Amino acid sequence: GFFLHTNGEKAMERFLKEVGIALIGAFGYEDGKRYISIFTFLISEACTYNDLKFAIGILDVNCQQYDKFCFLLQNKPILILLRDPIDSLKSFINVRHQKNGFNEIFKIDISNTDFDKINDRIVYVHESNGCFNPDTNQKFPSIDSIKALSDPNHWMLMYNIRRNKTIEFFRFNKIIYIDMMDIVGDKTLFTLEKLSKILNFSAPDKNNKIFYQQLYSPLTILLPCIIKVNNKVKIFVANRFSVKKIQIMENCIDITDKFKEIFHENLIIFCPKDHFDNLINNQTLYNVVLEYINKFLISLKKRINIEKNKEVKVGDVLDYFKKNISVAKSYKDILDEELVYIKQHRPDIIASWTYYQEFEKMCKELDGDIQEKDL
Repeated sequence: GFFLHTNGEKAMERFLKEVGIALIGAFGYEDGKRYISIFTFLISEACTYNDLKFAIGILDVNCQQYDKFCFLLQNKPILILLRDPIDSLKSFINVRHQKNGFNEIFKIDISNTDFDKINDRIVYVHESNGCFNPDTNQKFPSIDSIKALSDPNHWMLMYNIRRNKTIEFFRFNKIIYIDMMDIVGDKTLFTLEKLSKILNFSAPDKNNKIFYQQLYSPLTILLPCIIKVNNKVKIFVANRFSVKKIQIMENCIDITDKFKEIFHENLIIFCPKDHFDNLINNQTLYNVVLEYINKFLISLKKRINIEKNKEVKVGDVLDYFKKNISVAKSYKDILDEELVYIKQHRPDIIASWTYYQEFEKMCKELDGDIQEKDL
């Protein structure tokens, strides 16, 4: 699969896992090491003695001799995930991590009652230069990164826009194009059922609620976390559904219904059974924990609303282009180059992109205004 960043890649990866497909990541290595890493995994016992099907997930084209890497992967179907590029740009600007690392489990001691500070952990990792910085302290998304990303030589374009090179290498393979909106909400199940027939994997379970959920949001970034009560009691606060898979939920009991401040169906609170037994045997401590976690949840809800209000909207992106004509023209040139194959093979998907169509219309109008001024 070829899933670029901010194109629904995290949700797609998780959905594929749910239907029995394990993705082998081709990301973060130079070309030769990528291939060796994949090959080594495929001949390992973990792969040989597992009922799962395996697929290679390509998340970027940022490696030397990428052509050689692709030529070694020929004669297999390729699934390419697409998204309205203006909507994708908005999401690129809004990409969030938690300060201590995206996949890290945040630990809280019950003696810490500064809830607003505890939950103020979100940073925006794409800075004004358009670059990804996991160590950033940036507290707001930077719309000015659009200017940097309008440079056709910017290296981050290889992570969220550049597809042509990959399509060129796999053009004789079976290419399946999927629009991100086809894996949102009720459409997800239909899309996966269709893909299961084409790619010969298990049909999705209609009763699996994960296929109907939003898997990437401020809530899924701030959680999971562990609240340490004492050496014998730890409480986990997590998402029922997330791009992060929580192994620690095994052998635990769900105690979500004990808390009155649950504000989202995707919230779950659980702990090992022996930890809960220790807790309920001390009524005073039990009441303290109930009060503490309820206050934590109130603060968490407040923080999520704060972060949602910070988001750059698609309208903001289009307004930025209107005010910066040269940037709009440069970005249009990039998209014109990168959408050539998509326009040839899936014009229906291009036509469905509302924001891209609005961007195209705006560029034509701006072009007309410039020509009139020249006259």
